[in-house]
Order: sequence, then C-alpha cells, then structure tokens
Amino acid sequence: MSSPSRSPTPSNTLAPRTARLNARVHPGNDWEKFLMSLDQPIAGFSGPMTDEDLAMRFRSQGYSEQDFERAIHDHDSRCNEMVRRCNGQIVVMGVKPKHGDIDFSVIPIPGTRLAIRIWDGGAEAYALYMMDFFHLDEQTAINCPAGYSLHMVPTPGTIGILIDGPLNSWETAFGIRPEDILPGEEKFCLPEGSRWCLVRREAPKQPDFFFAIPLRSVSKFAGPVPFRPGSV
Repeated sequence: MSSPSRSPTPSNTLAPRTARLNARVHPGNDWEKFLMSLDQPIAGFSGPMTDEDLAMRFRSQGYSEQDFERAIHDHDSRCNEMVRRCNGQIVVMGVKPKHGDIDFSVIPIPGTRLAIRIWDGGAEAYALYMMDFFHLDEQTAINCPAGYSLHMVPTPGTIGILIDGPLNSWETAFGIRPEDILPGEEKFCLPEGSRWCLVRREAPKQPDFFFAIPLRSVSKFAGPVPFRPGSV
C-alpha cells in the first residue's frame, strides 16, 4: 500500500519527506528541522519521519486511508506552529558541552582519572543539573563505566527520601540498550542540592564515593542574614 504524498510545508527551507527506505535527510516541518540542526543526537530522534512512518502512526490511531493526507498536513502544521510560538528559541535539555568548552564543573572520583561532570544543560529552570562521567586526561565524556551505579542518599525534607534504587540514565529510560548508546552520549539528571552515592562494583571493589550536587543562588528570593541590633 502506497503512502500519501505530502505537500511541502510553508517554510521554503523544508523539503518533501523522503521515501521510507531512502536516506532521511529532509525535514518535513520546522520541528524536525530544529532537531536536525543540533550538534548532538537527541535520544528517540533518528531523523525525519517519512510519510509512510506517519501513515503507520495514524493507521494505528484509527484514521482511515483517505484521511492520511489531511492528518499528515495537520501534524506538520502543528509542529510549525509550536516552533513559531517559541520564536524559534526552543530550549533543549541535556545537550552536552562541546569539545573544548570548559563551562562545567567536575568532582574527581578517588582512585581514578575519572570525574563526575555537571553542567546546566538547559535544566536550570527546573532546578536540575545534567551529569555524566568525564575522563580527566582525555577531556572527553564516557558512558557509565561497567559496575558503576548512582544511588540518591535520602535527605530529610526533600523528595529524595522517596527515591530508591539506582538512577537510570536518560538513554536507559528511553529504552536504549547500554551497548547501543553512542560512546560518550550517556547522561543523567540530578536535582539541585541532592546527595549521591557512587557504588563501584569493580574487581577489586572500590569504596563507595559520596558527593553532593550544589544549589544555585536564586537572586529573586530573599534569604536570611545574621541579626545584629540596628542592622535591619
């Protein structure tokens, strides 16, 4: 069964979708165009969806064959409108620092030349930090080493007291198998002010390593100051 042919979207920089088995190089809407412009791959996005991809989706949702053309057009229009409402300034969470960029912090892991690396990654509005493992000598990110796992240390008064078990990376949460994660692409997301235990089940086993994620200063909220008579 052939898939419907989609008319180009209003943006003159976009091309019609490619056939399913051909190279996926042409974005079908402004949202796909934005994702393809990023320097790093986004988990769950392998390239523009073809008309046949979308037809399969709409078929599973109960659309009739004669409605596919309209449904695909509406899909692309909604994506274009979403980008327009953001004035093209879409915040992407999780993008790693580029090679040579030093706008990040590290927590060296004892007994190794590895470190916990943290950076904003677009997550600051949600009081979160992005985190990965970083090789200090090679100055490159690596995926979570075999035998390593992250466990939140319960802290009274925080949601962390309700969290149990090892923390999954974003890639694992998306269902990507460890062997399929691109080298250096694995990443985690940690709340501000949280405390963690890095468990290392290596041979020989290394001692657990405890570390804390900092709290950002928030200028719009008033904080306490030491009281001195006449000072306030």
